[in-house]
Amino acid sequence: MTKSKIVFAGAGDLASRAIACLTQHKSHVPCVALSRREKSITNAQSLLGDLTDDAIWAQVKDIQPQAIVVTLVPNGEGAQGYQHGYIEPLEMLIEQVKQWAIAPVIIFASSTGVYHQTAGEQVDETSPTEPTGYSGLCMLQAEQLLASSGLPYCSVRFGGIYGPGRDFLIRQVQAGKGGGPDFTNRIHQDDAGRCLAFLVNQYLTYKNLPNCLLACDNEPASSHQVRTFIAKKLGLSAEYLQPSPSGRGGNKRCLNARLINLGFTFNYPTYREGYDYVAGNT
Repeated sequence: MTKSKIVFAGAGDLASRAIACLTQHKSHVPCVALSRREKSITNAQSLLGDLTDDAIWAQVKDIQPQAIVVTLVPNGEGAQGYQHGYIEPLEMLIEQVKQWAIAPVIIFASSTGVYHQTAGEQVDETSPTEPTGYSGLCMLQAEQLLASSGLPYCSVRFGGIYGPGRDFLIRQVQAGKGGGPDFTNRIHQDDAGRCLAFLVNQYLTYKNLPNCLLACDNEPASSHQVRTFIAKKLGLSAEYLQPSPSGRGGNKRCLNARLINLGFTFNYPTYREGYDYVAGNT
Protein backbone atom coordinates (compact mmCIF):
# COMPACT_ATOMS: atom_id res chain seq x y z
CA MET A 1 0.00 0.00 0.00
CA THR A 2 2.89 2.35 0.68
CA LYS A 3 3.80 2.20 -3.02
CA SER A 4 0.61 4.09 -3.90
CA LYS A 5 1.55 7.73 -4.28
CA ILE A 6 -1.56 9.44 -5.69
CA VAL A 7 -4.85 9.49 -3.78
CA PHE A 8 -8.17 10.45 -5.32
CA ALA A 9 -10.76 11.75 -2.85
CA GLY A 10 -13.87 10.80 -4.80
CA ALA A 11 -14.15 7.83 -7.15
CA GLY A 12 -16.51 9.04 -9.85
CA ASP A 13 -16.18 9.35 -13.61
CA LEU A 14 -13.65 12.18 -13.55
CA ALA A 15 -11.38 10.30 -11.16
CA SER A 16 -11.71 7.14 -13.25
CA ARG A 17 -10.59 8.96 -16.39
CA ALA A 18 -7.64 10.61 -14.66
CA ILE A 19 -6.55 7.31 -13.11
CA ALA A 20 -6.74 5.61 -16.51
CA CYS A 21 -4.31 8.23 -17.85
CA LEU A 22 -1.94 7.93 -14.90
CA THR A 23 -1.77 4.13 -14.95
CA GLN A 24 -1.39 3.49 -18.66
CA HIS A 25 1.71 2.03 -20.31
CA LYS A 26 5.17 2.84 -18.94
CA SER A 27 4.03 6.02 -17.22
CA HIS A 28 2.21 4.00 -14.55
CA VAL A 29 1.61 6.04 -11.39
CA PRO A 30 0.06 3.99 -8.55
CA CYS A 31 -3.32 5.37 -7.43
CA VAL A 32 -5.77 4.88 -4.57
CA ALA A 33 -9.42 5.94 -4.83
CA LEU A 34 -11.38 6.97 -1.73
CA SER A 35 -15.15 6.73 -1.78
CA ARG A 36 -18.15 6.72 0.54
CA ARG A 37 -19.62 3.81 -1.43
CA GLU A 38 -18.24 0.58 -2.81
CA LYS A 39 -16.75 1.36 -6.21
CA SER A 40 -14.20 -0.34 -8.38
CA ILE A 41 -11.85 1.66 -10.59
CA THR A 42 -9.57 -0.23 -12.95
CA ASN A 43 -5.90 -0.02 -11.95
CA ALA A 44 -6.63 1.71 -8.64
CA GLN A 45 -6.79 0.41 -5.11
CA SER A 46 -10.13 1.21 -3.47
CA LEU A 47 -10.44 2.58 0.03
CA LEU A 48 -13.96 2.77 1.45
CA GLY A 49 -14.95 5.25 4.12
CA ASP A 50 -16.54 8.55 5.07
CA LEU A 51 -14.32 11.39 3.92
CA THR A 52 -15.41 13.41 6.97
CA ASP A 53 -14.07 10.68 9.29
CA ASP A 54 -10.50 11.10 10.50
CA ALA A 55 -10.06 7.30 10.42
CA ILE A 56 -9.87 7.16 6.64
CA TRP A 57 -7.33 9.97 6.59
CA ALA A 58 -5.15 8.02 9.02
CA GLN A 59 -5.03 5.30 6.35
CA VAL A 60 -4.22 7.89 3.70
CA LYS A 61 -1.36 9.19 5.84
CA ASP A 62 0.18 5.71 5.80
CA ILE A 63 0.11 5.78 1.98
CA GLN A 64 2.33 8.89 2.01
CA PRO A 65 0.80 10.32 -1.18
CA GLN A 66 2.56 13.00 -3.16
CA ALA A 67 -0.76 14.36 -4.38
CA ILE A 68 -4.41 14.21 -3.34
CA VAL A 69 -6.82 14.86 -6.20
CA VAL A 70 -10.21 16.00 -4.90
CA THR A 71 -13.10 15.15 -7.24
CA LEU A 72 -16.17 15.44 -5.06
CA VAL A 73 -19.89 15.58 -5.82
CA PRO A 74 -22.89 16.92 -3.86
CA ASN A 75 -24.11 14.64 -1.08
CA GLY A 76 -27.80 15.52 -1.12
CA GLU A 77 -30.02 18.22 -2.56
CA GLY A 78 -29.50 21.98 -2.73
CA ALA A 79 -27.03 24.05 -0.76
CA GLN A 80 -26.92 21.54 2.08
CA GLY A 81 -25.94 18.79 -0.35
CA TYR A 82 -23.00 20.89 -1.54
CA GLN A 83 -21.99 21.62 2.04
CA HIS A 84 -22.03 17.92 2.94
CA GLY A 85 -20.43 16.81 -0.33
CA TYR A 86 -17.68 19.42 -0.68
CA ILE A 87 -17.01 21.62 2.33
CA GLU A 88 -17.16 19.08 5.15
CA PRO A 89 -14.83 16.52 3.49
CA LEU A 90 -12.42 19.26 2.44
CA GLU A 91 -12.32 20.72 5.96
CA MET A 92 -11.45 17.29 7.34
CA LEU A 93 -8.83 16.71 4.65
CA ILE A 94 -7.14 20.03 5.40
CA GLU A 95 -7.28 19.49 9.17
CA GLN A 96 -5.62 16.09 8.85
CA VAL A 97 -3.02 16.87 6.18
CA LYS A 98 -1.78 19.95 8.05
CA GLN A 99 -0.59 17.55 10.77
CA TRP A 100 1.55 15.47 8.42
CA ALA A 101 5.31 15.94 8.30
CA ILE A 102 5.28 16.18 4.50
CA ALA A 103 2.19 17.67 2.87
CA PRO A 104 1.06 16.47 -0.57
CA VAL A 105 -0.27 18.91 -3.13
CA ILE A 106 -4.07 19.17 -3.14
CA ILE A 107 -5.55 19.35 -6.66
CA PHE A 108 -9.20 20.38 -6.35
CA ALA A 109 -11.74 19.99 -9.15
CA SER A 110 -13.64 23.28 -8.96
CA SER A 111 -15.94 25.00 -11.45
CA THR A 112 -16.29 28.11 -13.58
CA GLY A 113 -19.45 28.60 -11.53
CA VAL A 114 -17.31 30.74 -9.21
CA TYR A 115 -17.52 33.54 -11.80
CA HIS A 116 -20.45 35.96 -11.73
CA GLN A 117 -19.88 37.69 -15.08
CA THR A 118 -22.90 37.59 -17.42
CA ALA A 119 -22.21 40.18 -20.15
CA GLY A 120 -19.93 38.16 -22.41
CA GLU A 121 -16.75 39.28 -20.65
CA GLN A 122 -13.47 37.44 -21.00
CA VAL A 123 -12.42 35.90 -17.69
CA ASP A 124 -9.23 34.26 -16.52
CA GLU A 125 -7.73 33.13 -13.23
CA THR A 126 -7.29 36.74 -12.07
CA SER A 127 -10.87 37.85 -12.74
CA PRO A 128 -13.18 38.76 -9.83
CA THR A 129 -15.33 35.95 -8.42
CA GLU A 130 -18.61 37.01 -6.82
CA PRO A 131 -21.04 34.13 -7.38
CA THR A 132 -24.61 34.33 -6.12
CA GLY A 133 -25.84 30.76 -6.63
CA TYR A 134 -25.25 28.18 -3.92
CA SER A 135 -23.10 25.91 -6.10
CA GLY A 136 -20.75 28.73 -7.11
CA LEU A 137 -20.61 30.01 -3.55
CA CYS A 138 -19.73 26.53 -2.30
CA MET A 139 -16.96 26.10 -4.86
CA LEU A 140 -15.52 29.49 -4.00
CA GLN A 141 -15.65 28.65 -0.29
CA ALA A 142 -13.78 25.42 -1.00
CA GLU A 143 -11.12 27.28 -2.97
CA GLN A 144 -10.77 29.79 -0.14
CA LEU A 145 -10.34 26.98 2.40
CA LEU A 146 -7.41 25.70 0.39
CA ALA A 147 -5.96 29.18 -0.12
CA SER A 148 -5.92 29.84 3.62
CA SER A 149 -4.68 26.35 4.59
CA GLY A 150 -0.98 26.92 4.01
CA LEU A 151 -0.87 23.67 2.00
CA PRO A 152 0.31 23.40 -1.61
CA TYR A 153 -2.78 23.37 -3.81
CA CYS A 154 -4.23 23.95 -7.25
CA SER A 155 -7.91 24.73 -7.84
CA VAL A 156 -8.95 23.64 -11.34
CA ARG A 157 -12.00 25.53 -12.59
CA PHE A 158 -13.65 23.22 -15.09
CA GLY A 159 -16.15 24.42 -17.65
CA GLY A 160 -19.20 22.31 -18.40
CA ILE A 161 -18.04 18.71 -18.77
CA TYR A 162 -19.59 16.84 -21.69
CA GLY A 163 -19.18 13.59 -23.59
CA PRO A 164 -20.84 10.18 -24.03
CA GLY A 165 -23.33 9.66 -21.23
CA ARG A 166 -23.61 13.40 -20.59
CA ASP A 167 -26.22 14.01 -23.26
CA PHE A 168 -28.37 16.80 -21.80
CA LEU A 169 -27.53 19.22 -24.61
CA ILE A 170 -28.18 16.61 -27.29
CA ARG A 171 -31.61 15.89 -25.79
CA GLN A 172 -32.29 19.62 -25.76
CA VAL A 173 -31.49 19.80 -29.47
CA GLN A 174 -33.64 16.77 -30.21
CA ALA A 175 -36.48 18.59 -28.44
CA GLY A 176 -36.02 21.61 -30.72
CA LYS A 177 -34.50 23.90 -28.08
CA GLY A 178 -32.01 26.08 -29.92
CA GLY A 179 -30.51 28.08 -27.07
CA GLY A 180 -29.56 31.72 -27.42
CA PRO A 181 -26.64 34.13 -27.89
CA ASP A 182 -25.06 33.67 -24.44
CA PHE A 183 -21.49 32.39 -24.43
CA THR A 184 -20.92 28.94 -22.95
CA ASN A 185 -17.71 27.17 -21.96
CA ARG A 186 -17.02 23.47 -21.94
CA ILE A 187 -14.46 20.69 -21.76
CA HIS A 188 -14.76 17.13 -23.05
CA GLN A 189 -14.77 14.55 -20.26
CA ASP A 190 -11.70 12.81 -21.71
CA ASP A 191 -9.79 16.10 -21.68
CA ALA A 192 -10.99 16.82 -18.14
CA GLY A 193 -9.54 13.53 -16.92
CA ARG A 194 -6.37 14.08 -18.96
CA CYS A 195 -6.03 17.55 -17.44
CA LEU A 196 -5.99 16.20 -13.88
CA ALA A 197 -3.48 13.51 -14.83
CA PHE A 198 -1.35 16.13 -16.58
CA LEU A 199 -1.30 18.30 -13.44
CA VAL A 200 -0.34 15.34 -11.26
CA ASN A 201 2.58 14.57 -13.58
CA GLN A 202 3.55 18.25 -13.68
CA TYR A 203 3.76 18.28 -9.90
CA LEU A 204 5.67 14.99 -9.72
CA THR A 205 8.18 16.39 -12.21
CA TYR A 206 8.52 20.02 -11.14
CA LYS A 207 7.03 20.10 -7.61
CA ASN A 208 5.12 23.24 -8.49
CA LEU A 209 1.66 24.15 -9.81
CA PRO A 210 -0.29 27.40 -10.13
CA ASN A 211 -2.81 27.89 -7.34
CA CYS A 212 -5.61 28.35 -9.88
CA LEU A 213 -6.25 27.13 -13.42
CA LEU A 214 -9.13 27.48 -15.85
CA ALA A 215 -9.87 24.21 -17.66
CA CYS A 216 -12.07 24.94 -20.67
CA ASP A 217 -11.48 24.21 -24.34
CA ASN A 218 -10.10 26.74 -26.80
CA GLU A 219 -13.34 28.23 -28.07
CA PRO A 220 -16.12 29.78 -25.98
CA ALA A 221 -19.20 29.67 -28.20
CA SER A 222 -22.81 30.75 -27.98
CA SER A 223 -25.35 28.20 -26.87
CA HIS A 224 -27.14 28.54 -30.20
CA GLN A 225 -23.93 28.04 -32.17
CA VAL A 226 -23.17 24.76 -30.40
CA ARG A 227 -26.74 23.50 -30.69
CA THR A 228 -26.88 24.33 -34.39
CA PHE A 229 -23.76 22.24 -34.92
CA ILE A 230 -25.26 19.32 -32.99
CA ALA A 231 -28.52 19.60 -34.94
CA LYS A 232 -26.61 19.31 -38.21
CA LYS A 233 -24.81 16.21 -36.96
CA LEU A 234 -28.17 14.71 -36.00
CA GLY A 235 -29.59 15.45 -39.42
CA LEU A 236 -31.96 18.14 -38.15
CA SER A 237 -32.59 21.35 -40.06
CA ALA A 238 -31.68 24.74 -38.63
CA GLU A 239 -35.37 25.67 -38.79
CA TYR A 240 -36.15 22.83 -36.37
CA LEU A 241 -34.47 24.74 -33.56
CA GLN A 242 -36.34 27.47 -31.73
CA PRO A 243 -34.79 30.06 -29.39
CA SER A 244 -34.69 28.93 -25.77
CA PRO A 245 -32.89 29.86 -22.55
CA SER A 246 -29.20 28.98 -22.72
CA GLY A 247 -29.23 27.27 -19.33
CA ARG A 248 -26.60 27.36 -16.61
CA GLY A 249 -23.20 28.96 -16.93
CA GLY A 250 -23.99 32.63 -17.37
CA ASN A 251 -22.56 34.52 -20.34
CA LYS A 252 -18.78 34.78 -20.23
CA ARG A 253 -15.73 33.68 -22.20
CA CYS A 254 -13.25 31.64 -20.19
CA LEU A 255 -9.61 31.83 -21.28
CA ASN A 256 -7.33 28.81 -20.91
CA ALA A 257 -3.95 30.42 -21.72
CA ARG A 258 -2.41 29.53 -18.35
CA LEU A 259 -3.19 25.83 -18.81
CA ILE A 260 -1.97 25.86 -22.41
CA ASN A 261 1.25 27.59 -21.37
CA LEU A 262 1.94 24.75 -18.93
CA GLY A 263 2.03 22.43 -21.94
CA PHE A 264 -1.42 20.84 -21.90
CA THR A 265 -2.95 20.00 -25.27
CA PHE A 266 -6.59 19.19 -25.93
CA ASN A 267 -7.78 16.11 -27.80
CA TYR A 268 -11.03 18.04 -28.28
CA PRO A 269 -9.92 21.67 -28.66
CA THR A 270 -13.42 22.94 -29.56
CA TYR A 271 -17.02 21.77 -29.40
CA ARG A 272 -16.77 20.67 -33.04
CA GLU A 273 -14.36 17.83 -32.33
CA GLY A 274 -16.19 16.89 -29.16
CA TYR A 275 -19.73 16.90 -30.45
CA ASP A 276 -18.75 15.37 -33.78
CA TYR A 277 -17.94 12.27 -31.74
CA VAL A 278 -20.80 12.51 -29.24
CA ALA A 279 -23.55 13.19 -31.75
CA GLY A 280 -22.30 10.36 -33.93
CA ASN A 281 -22.58 7.87 -31.08
CA THR A 282 -25.94 8.64 -29.46
